[in-house]
Amino acid sequence: MTPNNPHPKPPRLLPITDADLPAVCQFYHQHLNPRIPVENWINAFSYHGRNHPPNHGFMLTDSQTVVGAFGAIYSDQWINGRWEPFCNHTSWVVHQAYRPWSRDLLEALLQQDHWHATSFTTNPHVANICRKHQFSQLNNRVEVFFNTPHPFSTTPVTQNPSAFKKRLNPYIYQDYITHHHLPGVECILLGHPQRCALVVYKKKTWKKLPAAILLHCSDWEVFSRHRHPFGSFLLLHHGILTTHVHTFQLPTPLTGTLSYRDTQPRLFLSRGTVKPHQLSFLYSEITALNLPL
Repeated sequence: MTPNNPHPKPPRLLPITDADLPAVCQFYHQHLNPRIPVENWINAFSYHGRNHPPNHGFMLTDSQTVVGAFGAIYSDQWINGRWEPFCNHTSWVVHQAYRPWSRDLLEALLQQDHWHATSFTTNPHVANICRKHQFSQLNNRVEVFFNTPHPFSTTPVTQNPSAFKKRLNPYIYQDYITHHHLPGVECILLGHPQRCALVVYKKKTWKKLPAAILLHCSDWEVFSRHRHPFGSFLLLHHGILTTHVHTFQLPTPLTGTLSYRDTQPRLFLSRGTVKPHQLSFLYSEITALNLPL
């Protein structure tokens, strides 16, 4: 039976295992985004936190052929002095003839109810479905501040690899180790030795000018206190003129900023112990596949 059969038999719903990744990622390459190589898809689902994930999402199969998949990137993230389990939903694709069973994939992911769930690159239709399953839409504003020179600042700002291990909490240092080598990812150590933050960003273009958009900050209070030396470092060392931060990531508002609307729905389902400002774009397809943000 082929996916074009107008009346297919019900497909099998199965977890995506390591052995299934080549076939599932080939399916994504063919039916979602052929510009992303299969190997990149596999790497995206193969990177995770300290523990091996229970699966890589769920798939629909017909006679051992993949006809649908809903991927997941799992991680344990260090928040408020404890590990919090996350499941980032990504890449929900089903052949047209098998669409009646699409929601089985979402239900399978949601039945794993001890995970906080994020969905950062969903389309508006899928976002509406997720809202009906108790997902909340995150604040869609992005704050922008201009990077200006602060040549006499005494705040340490560095990208020296040896400094990260010396000064970061070992749990936060693991985020650095996992991400610093990924394409498009830049890591900065900000603040004094007694209290510093890992800041992760990627470059973008805004108003035809070089900009940085933050993926993660391990301590937003440190960032708020030292954002001007941070911006000065980006300007003087990398020629980056503006810094962009998603409003939902900020525990307290920044002052002296502009803002614009993020048109991409960003969704979150908490299991009760994590707030939106504690979320990160690490351990997601945005970081793993170097997608625009």
